[in-house]
Amino acid sequence: MSKKNQSFQASILIFFFYASAGTLLQFFYLLFRAKGFSIGPISFLLLIPNFFILFAGPIWASVADIFNIHKRILFIAMVFSIPSIILLSYSTTYIGTLITFSIFAINFAPLLTMTDNSVLDVLGNDKSKFGRIRLWGAVSFGLTAWVIGILADDFGIEIAYWIGAVCMVVAAISTFYLTPSTPIQQEPYWKNLQIFMGNKIWLIFLLGILLAGYGQSMLTGYFSAYLLDLGATNSLIGLSIYISTLSEIPIMLFSPFLLKRFSPQKLILISIIALVIRYLGCIQFIDFIPLIATQALHGFTSALFWISAIIYTRNLAPIKLKASALAILGAVYYGLGGVLGNLLGGQIYANFGARMMFISGAITALIGFGIFLIKKEKPNFKEI
Repeated sequence: MSKKNQSFQASILIFFFYASAGTLLQFFYLLFRAKGFSIGPISFLLLIPNFFILFAGPIWASVADIFNIHKRILFIAMVFSIPSIILLSYSTTYIGTLITFSIFAINFAPLLTMTDNSVLDVLGNDKSKFGRIRLWGAVSFGLTAWVIGILADDFGIEIAYWIGAVCMVVAAISTFYLTPSTPIQQEPYWKNLQIFMGNKIWLIFLLGILLAGYGQSMLTGYFSAYLLDLGATNSLIGLSIYISTLSEIPIMLFSPFLLKRFSPQKLILISIIALVIRYLGCIQFIDFIPLIATQALHGFTSALFWISAIIYTRNLAPIKLKASALAILGAVYYGLGGVLGNLLGGQIYANFGARMMFISGAITALIGFGIFLIKKEKPNFKEI
């Protein structure tokens, strides 16, 4: 299959996977609230996907790297996540929801980074164009979130389960049309991983990633809850999500130009500055219009940050660890950072209010900014 056709198939995969994610990830708080759960138990549930990204994600990726079965692992994880999405819609008790949601999270754990890894495999050495394929995820994520917000007012928020499941089916089917990864030598995997995880440049980078993940996860996890507490409708919340994801499109579209003009490290610094500004807006405003307007910075705080982090990681990691390195990145950013952000953010929100939560997020982002300012030597990892 030609490179152009492969890029098209990768775009289909990204579009439908993020369409599924858009109907679920941004609405889990509302879905659990519709079951009658309070903010404390919901906060614990929201930790589960981050927990499994932290632990299960790297395991899935290690298997994919060791046996060079990236395409197969991606398909299996998608297929296994579908029944749990459907069963989750029927769960009425907290224990039942906890078990079913955990099953979903185990299978969802590798998908965020494995789909990105598939795109990078298609692009080969032309990694600067990653954002132009990835933008289709932003389009579908925002579009489906907006549609769900509108449909929820008439049919109930539970419709998100079914649309999410259907989109995941299409995403799984699309993996059949991706070219399998080129075979690589397998024996040195564990030795390469040991050396790579001892790389000081990588460890400093991961510390900054952790702080950024903590700051971003609180905003992602509780902004909709904040709007809801202020009296927003489901459609207004869906619109805010749509605006945030729509803001990713120009960033991803022009990411090849940005990556050629600036280093990934500089782009990460820019994204953290935008995150601090976004938090300051949430601290300052209580009206819907200016609050939702702050969502327009999401393209800088999320898309620009993630693209830059992905490219930096892929440049630093050896080819034998291509999926594992991205899984570790995701484990620290979405997993550990997400766990801390949702756990501590939920407790701060419940006990001290949203404003104090936003202040703590801004402070953490500023500390992360300082970490990324630390002078780093040029990456020079040698594979065994």
